Amino acid sequence: MNLPSSPSSHSLGIACTDTMQTIKLILFLLGILVLHKINRSKANLQMVAVSKETDEAKKNSSFVGNQLDVKISIEDYKQVYSLAKNISHSKGPIIMSKEGDLEYRRSLVRKISLKTRSEVLKKLVKNIQKFSNYSVLALQELEYLVHEYETAVDFVKLGGLELVLPLVNHEDSRIASGALSILTAAVQGNPIVQQYAEKAHILDYIIRALTGKPHNAVTSVLFTLSSYLRNNAVSQLKFFRSNGLHILANILQSPEETMKSKIKIIDLLNDIAVEIYSEPEDINEDKILQIRRLFADGVQKENICEKLPRFLNYNDLAIQGKTANAMNSLNEICVKKFNQKNVMESIKRLIDIYNPYTKKYWYSKDDMELNWLIWNDLETLYRKMKFSKRTIKTEL
Repeated sequence: MNLPSSPSSHSLGIACTDTMQTIKLILFLLGILVLHKINRSKANLQMVAVSKETDEAKKNSSFVGNQLDVKISIEDYKQVYSLAKNISHSKGPIIMSKEGDLEYRRSLVRKISLKTRSEVLKKLVKNIQKFSNYSVLALQELEYLVHEYETAVDFVKLGGLELVLPLVNHEDSRIASGALSILTAAVQGNPIVQQYAEKAHILDYIIRALTGKPHNAVTSVLFTLSSYLRNNAVSQLKFFRSNGLHILANILQSPEETMKSKIKIIDLLNDIAVEIYSEPEDINEDKILQIRRLFADGVQKENICEKLPRFLNYNDLAIQGKTANAMNSLNEICVKKFNQKNVMESIKRLIDIYNPYTKKYWYSKDDMELNWLIWNDLETLYRKMKFSKRTIKTEL
């Protein structure tokens, strides 16, 4: 008795046939497009020769000339074939990026762009090294280039960190800010650059900039510090052991520092607290416990728990919102200080002001959303404080 063929093998054969037909069709269509482009260029040349006297023909002549300069080589056909393969398949080396992004981004144009960026970077770094040309424009060009992950890696391999780090404490604040912007862009979310930065003692330069003579670019230094500390357990441990929280606390209470710098510190404290108390998977348990202990001890020792609530008294939505957010994140560390009567009264007063259920109207949709977010953070914080107060009484 003849048995019917397996449905799975039959389906597989059809799928393979369909795939091959799709590839052939794509290549065929691309070939037609290339031939059409050549024919159209020839036709345009004839039209230019006939209607050379018209103004429109004069405008198009240079364009047609450029079209004719393009020659299709064997390498071009290979690239077209490679592109067609990537269109017809869902996996391949072009699709997977080093950042872990699985989207189809690494096309031929992307590769050419990266190669061009790398070449420009090399020329720019060599020019600065040779002529000590520390112009603001050159630093801005470097910052633009190192935003790209691979280009930032090339930058540090070329000795870029050793070139830029000394400029952090440059007497010209524009040069210092430019250097800090480069470091911020290169270090952020780039483990390879972070390792190079660690070996180049980047933290020493940052601390010197924050503790030395009055620095005109403190906010820029704090942005660089934030990029250096985020998702970097090694840098966090080193920063806490170097009395980093003492430095931040001094800036928070200094009347000479700008509010922008102080708000950046509040954001940084919030970000660190959220990160280290959110059970990070990639960090050893002993190390994360060590980081938490150093962070909590530093926050309490430097009286940050007392300094932080004072920013609730500023009549500014952004300041109040960021402060409430940070207080929620630091609640477990600062529970006793936040439970003090004056702090609780400030929180309750703002809850009444921003309560969306008692306010009849807001000035705009954006104001309504921001007020609601602040009210929600404050309400959450107030409930935590009330609960912790009952817990403390029960324990006593």
